[in-house]
Amino acid sequence: MSISLLEVLSSFKLGSGITNAVFNYLKHLSNSLAITIFTNSLKPKDKSIVERMGIKVIEASTSPLLYESQLLKFLKRYIKAFDVIEVSAIPRPITLLFIKNIIAKTQAKAKIVLNMTGYGLPVWKNNLLDTLWDNIYPRLFMFREQLNLAFKSVDIITCVSRSIIEEIKKVNHKVDTKKIIYLPNPIDLQIFKPLPKTHLLGYLETLSDSYPTLIFVGLLVRRKAPHLIPLFTKYALKTWPKLHFIVVGRGPLEQKFRYLIRKLGVQKHIILLNEVSTLELVKLYNISNIFFMPSYYEGFCLPVVEAMATGTPVVVREKYALAEHLYFSKAGKGFKNDNLLEIIGAINDVLDNHDEYKLNALRYAQLFDSRKIAILRMTQYEKLISR
Repeated sequence: MSISLLEVLSSFKLGSGITNAVFNYLKHLSNSLAITIFTNSLKPKDKSIVERMGIKVIEASTSPLLYESQLLKFLKRYIKAFDVIEVSAIPRPITLLFIKNIIAKTQAKAKIVLNMTGYGLPVWKNNLLDTLWDNIYPRLFMFREQLNLAFKSVDIITCVSRSIIEEIKKVNHKVDTKKIIYLPNPIDLQIFKPLPKTHLLGYLETLSDSYPTLIFVGLLVRRKAPHLIPLFTKYALKTWPKLHFIVVGRGPLEQKFRYLIRKLGVQKHIILLNEVSTLELVKLYNISNIFFMPSYYEGFCLPVVEAMATGTPVVVREKYALAEHLYFSKAGKGFKNDNLLEIIGAINDVLDNHDEYKLNALRYAQLFDSRKIAILRMTQYEKLISR
């Protein structure tokens, strides 16, 4: 069965979470499907990588509103060329209703897949405000009704975590639950894997005197709670004087993050790396004792599974998808609040039972093999167009 797929991704940047997740299964489907990506301006390097796989790229404006209008204009002209339109990132949920109307007017046979990678909840450093917004924001009329219209307009809703499914069911009571399918984000297990020590010599020598070594990978934004890293480091040095924290990421809070590191005097214990190559990231996971993620909200969190795939246990905040990974993997410990003593207890437990957590991590990561997820995606496309 020959299937033509249009992937709608309003931002395409290899190295970012959503792009990596989508690209990890598209690259395995490029020989089976005719794939077109509709996105904003790509970096020449990223575009070259995609086009070498036989994937066609349509570039639009980087402005959200212009992007939306250009997408709709493109679909009015070419929608009959596609069997499946998969929307992974779009400026406004209401756009899906417009796409559905175009399909109806043109009598096209295209099916719409909405790939839910998160629910878009705002989060705060304050636990009380965080809890209030968890319960109030999704119930705001405009937000809820836009999503209800979006859900009604699509043929299936693929959710990358069970926590997103629960959020949808809790808030959007009008949604047809038969449309909802659990399809997790994939990772490339040929890349993210345990490495022999001979591949890590330079890195191991740099941190030879470090114990424990923790790693955080993610944007430096409020939702990820990066402020907790220097605060914890300062507190934890009483327990582990040789502790080192590797932080891979950049973002709007970078300057505040650097200032807090200096203010607390922990410059020698926190290594901040803005960008690293994929190979370097794999090595950094391998030399770390623990992956640490204090984020207030995650729809999936690719880095936590990438770390597990290299055999690195985790210590994470027990909320949303992070709690889900923890529950099903048994590959680490969680903490509920910004209680530094609680976090130290969690890290101590992981260090004391490191081998057990490592095995659990490696076992759990196998569930997200990009080849397996690509097959599951392909199966869903085939079922959709055969209806």
